[in-house]
Amino acid sequence: MSIRYVLTNLLGLLVATLLFTGCNSLSTAVLESGNFCSVETTQTSGYAGGDGSASTPYLICKPSEFAHLMQTSADWTANFQLLADLDLSSLSNPTPVGTMQITNAGAIQASTPFTGTFDGGHFAISGLTMNQSSDYTLVSGLFGYTQNATIKNLTIKNAAIVAMNYSAVFIGYALDTTVSDVSVLNSTINYPSGGTTAGSCTAGYIAKYIVDDGSSRSLSNATVTVTGTGYDVWGGLLGFLTVTNSSSVEMANNSVTTTLSPLTSTNSGNTLGGFVAYDKIDTGTINVHDNTVNSTLSVTINGAFSGAFVGTLECNPCTANFDSNRVTMNWSNPATFNGGYVGGFLGVSGPASGSVVSFTKNFVTGSLTIPDGGVSGRSGFGGFIGDAAVGNGVTATIENNGVQVDMTILVPGSSYSGGFIGSLSQSGTGVLNFGDNYLVGAQNVTSPGSYHGGMIGYLSGTLTAGSMHSYYSSDDYAAGIGNTTDASVAGLTRAQMQDSSNFSSWDFATVWQIVSGQYPTLR
Repeated sequence: MSIRYVLTNLLGLLVATLLFTGCNSLSTAVLESGNFCSVETTQTSGYAGGDGSASTPYLICKPSEFAHLMQTSADWTANFQLLADLDLSSLSNPTPVGTMQITNAGAIQASTPFTGTFDGGHFAISGLTMNQSSDYTLVSGLFGYTQNATIKNLTIKNAAIVAMNYSAVFIGYALDTTVSDVSVLNSTINYPSGGTTAGSCTAGYIAKYIVDDGSSRSLSNATVTVTGTGYDVWGGLLGFLTVTNSSSVEMANNSVTTTLSPLTSTNSGNTLGGFVAYDKIDTGTINVHDNTVNSTLSVTINGAFSGAFVGTLECNPCTANFDSNRVTMNWSNPATFNGGYVGGFLGVSGPASGSVVSFTKNFVTGSLTIPDGGVSGRSGFGGFIGDAAVGNGVTATIENNGVQVDMTILVPGSSYSGGFIGSLSQSGTGVLNFGDNYLVGAQNVTSPGSYHGGMIGYLSGTLTAGSMHSYYSSDDYAAGIGNTTDASVAGLTRAQMQDSSNFSSWDFATVWQIVSGQYPTLR
């Protein structure tokens, strides 16, 4: 027996002794070294040690100890520290940590939230399998319902969730919850075959996230790779985001890769987003920046209201800033889009008076196909935004965005489609700052209807461009705006788009750059 072996085990025994004799200040390095878990024995508390307080959290080393947390709602107010990777594949359809029953209309019937803290210690939980397909009232996820909780430093991987209402891999329903450095990898979130629950919401990360306590919170530094099916609302990171009462949420430096197929619904109000399906901001603020999304889609969907980044943005009123996000979309083979308002970045937005909304330095690449679903006259298709309205008292800024999207629209008599924006309106005292954007991409529009343009399909109102200019590929589009002209919108050939001297007023020193033989990219 080696001296190192003896010392290692003595160290583990020392840690165990300290824990169970009241020591409140253990070294994080010792806990995370793996020595403690190699010698620990599950205590009468059901955990490896600790008392659940902030200074001495319950310690979890084994799947059985995490299962005890899932089964023991009396502990859902306590503090927890994970000390090892866990494989939960041996658990048979476990209960989420924090539970809620909810009606089809969204009313809460009964709930016991997790309100404590959970520090994953940068370990991983894998193999979670959960099937709640027989009961649409239950929320689902590793954590079902959290309220004023803190969850951090955790990776969830190889999970498989099948459920209907507020279902996600990480959290089903999160209220005023702080999340930091939590990732979901190689997991699935599926709506059960044959289910018909209108209003259902599924997401790869959190199905519904609400911040209404006036605080500032962040969802940042997550990596999410999920595949799934859905019914009404489906988001790669979030299904529904609700921000109210002057609260604010920052979403930054997240990387989301999603594959959705299929999403079937007869509900005309459904929506999907590669990042967030539905943003509902009431007197609140969201700052969304430096995120990366790769979205692949093959769906059947009626209401549409869908974007490869955000499906629907509702502001009543709000401040919403989208800056320096990158989107790659492969929406080239969807089964059916029976509705309108589909965009490479945003599906639809119509902010209320008092809103300030900005889209700056975002970049979208890929392909978008709107097939013939047997419903003619649909409208609002764009490589960047499907449909946007800027009404009285609204200030909107759409500047320095790039789109390289090939569009195929097979809808008979489709009304408004644009390589960049399908339909854009400004009215009353609304201010629409629009400039230094560009679009390059092939288009295939069969049986065209009313208005199609390289930059904007249909424009109502006035663009405020100042000295700025926006450009579209004239090799692909006959007109910049489908129903009118504007001096700030001009066409360039594809060859001309590879020469910075053709972009009047553009900032190639700090915002844009061109590599020889390529189109502009953002710095």
